[in-house]
Amino acid sequence: IARLLVGTDEEHGATDIEAYRKDHPLPELSLILDSDFPVVIGEKAWAEWIILAQERPEPPGGPVEVVDLSAGQAVSIVPDLATLTLRWRSGTPDWDRWLRPVRAVKLPPDTSLEIRGSGGERTLVVHGRAAHAGVGLSSGRNALVALAVAMHGRLPACAASDLLEYTYAAGRDPGGRGLGLPGPEPLWGSVDTNFGELKREANGWFGLHVNLRSPPALWGDKLR
Repeated sequence: IARLLVGTDEEHGATDIEAYRKDHPLPELSLILDSDFPVVIGEKAWAEWIILAQERPEPPGGPVEVVDLSAGQAVSIVPDLATLTLRWRSGTPDWDRWLRPVRAVKLPPDTSLEIRGSGGERTLVVHGRAAHAGVGLSSGRNALVALAVAMHGRLPACAASDLLEYTYAAGRDPGGRGLGLPGPEPLWGSVDTNFGELKREANGWFGLHVNLRSPPALWGDKLR
């Protein structure tokens, strides 16, 4: 008896497998098709690099403050959506003047900026294109990186600004060279680097999650 199982939850904990196990025995053998199937030379090591930013005790300077920031759905998926909510701190909002240089920024190819809201708040939504970081990284268009490009040098000093500036400096090269990692190897290629998720953590800090897929020679202590 042949049985084909199609899972859809691998990036979020594979809970579908647990549901299957409740009523069915697991197969004795399984074939996993991954990466650049049907020709696969090996599997790169998988690591998650997490950068945490705590809010500063002093209030931010400038006319705006960050209300919220989020991007991505999983660290190993290129984020197709990044959202930044801003609030005018005091006085009559002058969003047209403040946002004019943001609108004028040349974003990375195949990404776009949408600005929503009224009154004292504005939400900046950047659209990209999702892709799997281990299979089609080059086909993705990272919305978080595009948001960092749009906001470079514009936000007051705060946790969200720190992580966006870090993304601007280190996340624009999917080959990892923005993190100081070595260039591509002849066989394995680059260290595939995906700035995949930015969210508020349980402690209230902002957390930036980066997926690194590195060749065997760059793993463990060497990668650290």
